Amino acid sequence: KGSITGVGLELSFKEEELVVVAPAPGGPAEAAGVQAGDIIVKIGDTPAKGLPQFEAASLLQGGEGTKLNLTVQTPGAQPREVPLIRQKVTQIPVFSEVCSTPEDRKV
Repeated sequence: KGSITGVGLELSFKEEELVVVAPAPGGPAEAAGVQAGDIIVKIGDTPAKGLPQFEAASLLQGGEGTKLNLTVQTPGAQPREVPLIRQKVTQIPVFSEVCSTPEDRKV
């Protein structure tokens, strides 16, 4: 478990676009309705397309309580501006779940 101060997004690149893999549970981005699959168009005033990953991460992080306007686009919809306030976000790098098989075995 670790924490960072930012907006709470796990991101990846797809054809030079910055795409949301998942918002951090309880983080500012999740609370604002940012969803997996959304495309980050701009971070503040900086266009996100082709932005190096470390530079994108640096722009998303910042002092606790500081504001950031993120422009996001859900595929098939118009881009929208999402005002966010950075906060400490806990990162849990591994998720697990116990499931039962039809034979009632736990896996």
